[in-house]
Amino acid sequence: ERYSVSGLEQNTVQITGQARNDVLLRMTPSERSQLRDRLGIGQDEFVVVYAPTWRGSSRSPWFDVDRLVRDLEVLGNSHSYRIVFRGHPLAANALRDLDLSVLVPSESISTYELLAISDALVTDYSSLGIDYLCTQNPVLYYVHDYDEYAVGRGLYFDRAGFPGLVVDSVEELHEALELNASGEDLLDEGIATELRRSLAPLDDGLASSRAVEALFDSNESVH
Repeated sequence: ERYSVSGLEQNTVQITGQARNDVLLRMTPSERSQLRDRLGIGQDEFVVVYAPTWRGSSRSPWFDVDRLVRDLEVLGNSHSYRIVFRGHPLAANALRDLDLSVLVPSESISTYELLAISDALVTDYSSLGIDYLCTQNPVLYYVHDYDEYAVGRGLYFDRAGFPGLVVDSVEELHEALELNASGEDLLDEGIATELRRSLAPLDDGLASSRAVEALFDSNESVH
């Protein structure tokens, strides 16, 4: 309606959920164990995926690699949690030859597989923060450039609406992850529940099945 296209297309639209998120809920304990072994991660290690988004524009993305390296040097020294980094290829490629105490997996392992074996997510403005809510695991937001990013790229909601702890420095992030690894829950369940209801009500691990039903069994309704 906003762009005056309402009514132009008469086909049926089936809302089935985010199929990419199914693996977050359907990966079996055996599969998790095997992937952790493949990555050299202990079965009892507290795994944190750090997945910041890129900066700049889609035509000219960039990443502050120097800051990222400094941050990872701090986060990589913990004995309480293990950092698995997944970022824009620009950043990941710059890290591969550096001697850092963090894991930078091959792109052959999907982001969602990494999230499925993790215990917490650190991101900034990425939609992964919403995708991850279905796991019930904590999301932490490291937003050191919040004001600059909000002006340059824009945000769907301000920092008060993030469903997890919001920090501005890597030192705060490290302290929060230490608490998280020791069992303290840093998820704002009130906000998280509302965001699940409004943005991801069908993230239940069955989105792919509903999509298949919609495509190949159109005579039956998709719930």
